[in-house]
Formats: sequence, C-alpha cells, structure tokens
Amino acid sequence: MSNDLKNKMYDYEVAPPVAMWENISLSLDESALQKDLSKKLYDHEATPPSTAWNKIADELDQTFHSTAFRDEVLDMEIQPPTGTWDSISLQLDEGPQEDFSKKMYEYEVVPPANTWQEIVGVLDAGQTALVIPMRKTYNKIFRIA
Repeated sequence: MSNDLKNKMYDYEVAPPVAMWENISLSLDESALQKDLSKKLYDHEATPPSTAWNKIADELDQTFHSTAFRDEVLDMEIQPPTGTWDSISLQLDEGPQEDFSKKMYEYEVVPPANTWQEIVGVLDAGQTALVIPMRKTYNKIFRIA
C-alpha cells in the first residue's frame, strides 16, 4: 500500500448522522438509570409476613418427619456406569501400593542454594540455643485456713 493511500485512509473522516449523538446521549442516560435501578433492587429488603416463618417451619417438619421422604432417600440407588466396579477392584488389587511407599521413602528434595549458608549463619551467630527442661518444678502454695 502506498504511503499516500495509507495517509488518505488514516485521515478519512465521516460525519455521523444528525440524530446519532442524541441516540448515544439517550443510551448513556438510560444506562445510568439502569445502574441506579439495579442498585436499588440489590439493596431492597422485604419483610415477610409474621406467619411466613411458622408455615415454612411446619412444612419442613412435615417433610423431614414423614416416613415417605425418609424411605425414598434410604431406598435411593444410583447405578454407576458399566465397568466402574471392575475398574475399581482392579485398581485396588493390582494398585501401586508398594511402588507408592517406595517412591515416598526414596523421595528427595534439593533445597534452595542459599539454605545451607543461612543455617550456618544462624549457627555461627553465637546465639545460645533455648533449653527446654525435661521436668518442670512447681512451687506449691500452702494456704492455712
């Protein structure tokens, strides 16, 4: 593309239709109204009638205390996909139990390069180590009444 054509395309301006700016302004005003409306709806609280909570509690009590609901939950059975139990038993029987314990036993982590220097620095700082006594002595307080 020649530079003249590029500059011509870059500098090209088209005047928008006459009513366009009014439509844009109206749209912006409506979006501000919707923002205020959504905030009002978000912050709105409604107090339920005084009997609502009692009715809800009664309905829940009836649902949870009915034997039909309990029996339905106890008797519920979901069939796993075909081959799932075979796959589980195969994994349990031939699983990598020995390999896993061996991997955990032989696992090593290389510490960051400056770790040993920091340990030596702390040890060479001359701070005495805290000694935790093996036996604690208690001072008994006698009261004579």
